Amino acid sequence: MTQQLLTQVFDFVSSGYEPDGKTTGTCQFVLNGPTPLAFHLMVGETLTFGPGLCDRPSVTLKLPASILERVMGNSEKFDPRHRDIMSAVEISGDENLAALVANLLKSPPRQSVELLAAAEATARASKPLTSVERIANPTPNEVLAAIREGRPIVATGAIEHWEASSWSLDDWTEKLRDVPLRVKSTTETDTILDYVQAIRGESSANYSVGVSLPQECWNHFVPPFFAREAFNTPQLWMVAAAGQEPVTALHRDCLTGVLCHLYGRKKFLLYSPDQAELVYPFKRFNAHQPCRVAPSAPDLERYPLFAKARPIELILEPGDVLINPVGWFHEVYALGPVISVSFFFKGSQNATSN
Repeated sequence: MTQQLLTQVFDFVSSGYEPDGKTTGTCQFVLNGPTPLAFHLMVGETLTFGPGLCDRPSVTLKLPASILERVMGNSEKFDPRHRDIMSAVEISGDENLAALVANLLKSPPRQSVELLAAAEATARASKPLTSVERIANPTPNEVLAAIREGRPIVATGAIEHWEASSWSLDDWTEKLRDVPLRVKSTTETDTILDYVQAIRGESSANYSVGVSLPQECWNHFVPPFFAREAFNTPQLWMVAAAGQEPVTALHRDCLTGVLCHLYGRKKFLLYSPDQAELVYPFKRFNAHQPCRVAPSAPDLERYPLFAKARPIELILEPGDVLINPVGWFHEVYALGPVISVSFFFKGSQNATSN
C-alpha cells in the first residue's frame, strides 16, 4: 500500500467524520503485506491522522493491506460483519471505537438515499401514527399495502407453523448446536451453542448482531408471506437480557425488514422517517444508517432537536412478526434473553408511495 492510498483513506474517513460526544480514543491499524505499514486515527471532537504505531492505542486492527484496499474500492457494500472481513481481521481493544471507525469506511448507495428520501416524503404526507397495528394472519397483499404506505405492522399467527417457534434453549443447542455463526477474528468463530451459553451466563459470546444464517439451517426458517427468493440472506439475533441498555442502537434500515420473533420479549422504540432531523443520523452508512443520539440517555445540549422526537413503543412477544418499512428508525431492548430471525426484502417491495 502506498502513501498515496493512506492519504486517500484518511481524506475519505475525515470527510465523513461526525463526533458523537461519547466515543473517544486511538484506533491503530497494522497492515500486513509485502511492505508492512501502520497508522492510527485519534478520535475525539476532531479526527486526526498519525503515521506509524502509537503508545497505548484504545484498539488495534491487524489486517492484510489488500482487505483495506478492497474496502476502499467498495465502500457502498462494505460490511464489517462479513465472514471474509472478520476472518482476516484481528481486533484487540475497544470494539465500540472500532465500529465507529468501520462506519467511516462506508458510503451510501444512491438507491438507498432515494429510498430513504421517499420514505420521509411518504411519512410527511401521511397522518402520524401513534401505535403499531396488530393484524392476525395478514395476506401478502395486506403486507405489501402496509409497506407501500410506509406503515409498520405486527403480524400474529404468521409463523405458527415453524417448529422453531416453540423451541426451548435446549432445542436450539440440540438441533443447531455447532452451526458456525460469527467469525470473531482470524482464529475464533462463535456457534449457536456459544450464544445459547452466553444467554445462560456460561460463555463470553456477546450479541449475534444480525449475523447471516448459514444455508444449512434455512429449512427451519421459511420466510412468511413471500417466497425465499424475495429476500436476502436471513439473519439471526440472539442475546441475553440487557437491563435498561439497548441491545441495538438507534438506526434505520435501507431495506424493509421482516423480523420473526421467537424467544423472550423485545421492546422497540420506533421513530417515523420524517423525524430524521430530530434523531441526528450519521451521514456515513450503507445498508443501515446509525444515529448519533441515544434515546436511552440523550445529550440534549449536543442534540437539542431530539427533545421534539416522538417514539412509538412496541413490545414483541414470541410468535410476533414485525414488518418494518424502509426508513423507520428503531432502538431495541432485550427484556430478557431473546432470539429473532429477520429477513430483508429485495427489489420493489422496499418502495413506498405517497
